[in-house]
Amino acid sequence: MVVNRFFRTLLLLLAILFTWINQSYAQHNALTVRVDTMTINAQQTDILLGVYYKLTGDKPADFYGFDARISYDTTKIRAVQVVFDGTASANLGFHIGNTNIAGEVRAVVLGQPGQDIDTTNPLLFLVRFSVLSAGFDTAYLSLFRFDVTPPMHIDTVIRQNGWLRHNIVVTPPARVPIEVSTSEAFGKSDSLIVMPILVSDLTKANVRKAQFVFSYDTSLLTFIASGAGSISGNMLMTRDSQTGTRHFVVVSNSDTNKPLIGSGELFSLRFHAKRREDTVCSELVDTAFQVLNPDAHVDSVTLRLSQICVVGTGMAKAVASTAALEDKFDAWPNPFVSEISLGSTGSVPQYLEVVDVLGRRVFAALIKGAFRWQTFSLPQGTYLARLTPQMGNVLQWQSQKIRLITKIH
Repeated sequence: MVVNRFFRTLLLLLAILFTWINQSYAQHNALTVRVDTMTINAQQTDILLGVYYKLTGDKPADFYGFDARISYDTTKIRAVQVVFDGTASANLGFHIGNTNIAGEVRAVVLGQPGQDIDTTNPLLFLVRFSVLSAGFDTAYLSLFRFDVTPPMHIDTVIRQNGWLRHNIVVTPPARVPIEVSTSEAFGKSDSLIVMPILVSDLTKANVRKAQFVFSYDTSLLTFIASGAGSISGNMLMTRDSQTGTRHFVVVSNSDTNKPLIGSGELFSLRFHAKRREDTVCSELVDTAFQVLNPDAHVDSVTLRLSQICVVGTGMAKAVASTAALEDKFDAWPNPFVSEISLGSTGSVPQYLEVVDVLGRRVFAALIKGAFRWQTFSLPQGTYLARLTPQMGNVLQWQSQKIRLITKIH
């Protein structure tokens, strides 16, 4: 009985001892120190960034000092000052803030045992930074060291890094409308007809590759091939293909990574007019102008396509008369500065029309013989002039003779 009582007492004492040991090991204090994160705008150049702390645990702690070091990107920001006023460290006796080492901030605080940090204020200290470059994405700050000196009864220190980030508002590029147009194309039966495809300014559209789709009246014409245009600043090339009755012309620069720029003749369509006696006009059908690179800045595409007219052999006399007028068509001086003489030596009334490279009419008049045209308000550029005899059917008598007129300042 005595032995059993002894062993029961020993086991009870051992259980009490183990319980006390487990409770002692279970008590643990952790200090979390966090460098703040901040998003700034482009106008902010002077930044105060906080370093915060949180102390958790099961036993008393005596937190009265630390040695903190933060590294940062010197190409984006520069540390100017360590600030303790108004923080939890302000009432402790000894403070050192050092920003003289490039790319590093050092903050050292040391009080006396029993002189605890202000536990009601989570802000440990502040660092003033100067922003060196506007528009950077993110400047990272690394809390690579944080030491506390025993016996402060802090078992674990958890360091959390921070960053400064610009609130960059990315404005998408403006999307521009595109206009694709042609002038009327005329040709004799059994001859070549060239139809220039004109385009508005593509400089801001970021079009690297585009495709023109069309069908045409095969009883009137035969498509031969496309031809690259001559817009300044480009090295244009085209590629033709066909699916059924639909034709496809892909146009780009020879360097396909380079966007198309400028305005004017992007490419041309070359047709052979089939031999016939009557005069017939037709239009391109099932047309589309498609931008093939998805990052283009195109808002809309407008097509303004004119007719293709074939003057039949039955109009040989009329065509010969028109050709005679065309041979006498004159534009002088060319290039010109502010005045040019347009017309012919004949006495037949004719319709004079001048259009720009987009096919927009800038001048029209009914003239007889030569006409002196003054162009003081006309912008510098290339223009197309055309004469139409004012007799019979206009479509049959339409002249195809076109002169390029370049204004020089």
